[in-house]
Amino acid sequence: MVQESTIVGMRDTTVADTDHWPASAVRAVAALSLLGILLSAAAFTAMHIGFGDRFDSVSQTLSELVYVDGGASLIPLSMVTLGFGSLVLLPVLRGTGALDGRVLPVLIGLWGVGLVLCAFFPADLPNAALTFSGWTHRLSACIAFLSLALAGLVMSQRFLDRTIWRPVAIGTRVLAGLTLVQFIVFLLASMPIVTPQLWGAELFADFLVRGFVERTMLGTQVAMLVLWIGRLLYLTQPRRAQATVGGAAAGAETITAAASEFPVKEDVDIPVVLDVATQAEIDEKELETVAAPAPSPAVTSAGSGA
Repeated sequence: MVQESTIVGMRDTTVADTDHWPASAVRAVAALSLLGILLSAAAFTAMHIGFGDRFDSVSQTLSELVYVDGGASLIPLSMVTLGFGSLVLLPVLRGTGALDGRVLPVLIGLWGVGLVLCAFFPADLPNAALTFSGWTHRLSACIAFLSLALAGLVMSQRFLDRTIWRPVAIGTRVLAGLTLVQFIVFLLASMPIVTPQLWGAELFADFLVRGFVERTMLGTQVAMLVLWIGRLLYLTQPRRAQATVGGAAAGAETITAAASEFPVKEDVDIPVVLDVATQAEIDEKELETVAAPAPSPAVTSAGSGA
């Protein structure tokens, strides 16, 4: 059960602690997830730079690049790294209170697993007969895109009630809402190719922008993942207050060590310079003390007897 408590090494005053995810582990997993996303982005970028003259990035989807020379290896690589990079976030997000209940972990899991299935089941060409691989690819892609969009919308509402996640609640809601709109536009643009027999599909026959919409939708979802990873990395940074206290303690130790190197010597007369008036007053009092007669023993004895 997740409890709100204070963890040393976190910036915020409260974080969700499951007693299984210290700050160093959260940071390591977040960095691993970010590495997978960066590898996926690098593969997609390499394909667009190297194969830019062999396909139309506005009308053709990323999945169709598998039939371009060199795309058969880069497309699965990019999808697998993005999928696994998302899946490794599941336990950390759940441990920090970002994923409550059972629905949200399932939605995030469907997103990650869907991408991995898309890598192992290539898409069919637009005008080719639908195969089992192509059908699995389409279904997995649709479930993955829709799942992350819905997860983002639900999480943005939960973030408002979580102290450590509240700063990214609005950003998550905006990105998730934009993803949902892009998903709807993507479905409409795909109707003439995927489901031409449906009523209204001919209305979008000239709406050949599904490749562009898919790329922007994927970029929006990756931005949402990076937003969560960035928040985790921020939370696992050392506290500024702790750093200040540590610096003060270190400074005190330095001063103590320096003082020990220069001990104060005892029985040393330190000359004091006084002004003329003060020195004259002291000399006068000393003379009065010397001139005053000492009491006689008889007087002392009489006083004692009385």
